[in-house]
Amino acid sequence: MLAFCIAFAFHLHSPGEGSIDEAAERRCAVAKRCPLRTSDENLKYSVSEAIDALPRMQYGLNVNIRFNDVEGFEYMSDSTVFDVLGIRLLHGWLLDANDEETLRVIGNSAYNQLAERLVEASENEQQ
Repeated sequence: MLAFCIAFAFHLHSPGEGSIDEAAERRCAVAKRCPLRTSDENLKYSVSEAIDALPRMQYGLNVNIRFNDVEGFEYMSDSTVFDVLGIRLLHGWLLDANDEETLRVIGNSAYNQLAERLVEASENEQQ
């Protein structure tokens, strides 16, 4: 049933149906009403979150990577779609294992944390 709901939500846009955004919203509203036969509340929540993320994915995928592992991601609601469907999400933004200084500075920080550190450092330099 979940596969049907997701396929339905991604069904191709038909002429005369309004904008693609409106069509996606209607399809996701229908998909949300599809029954998920499980007593696992975490799974129900994850599926609901994944369906909510589908319309946003036409514009891209919002991820916050870590630079020390190809599977290193900080949780973002958009990645729930991949979790629910059991699809491995990988990235290729890895540090050079021989660059010890950069490894020490970045450590296990995610992209957003590093961006915040750069802004703080820039603000401190201006003062």
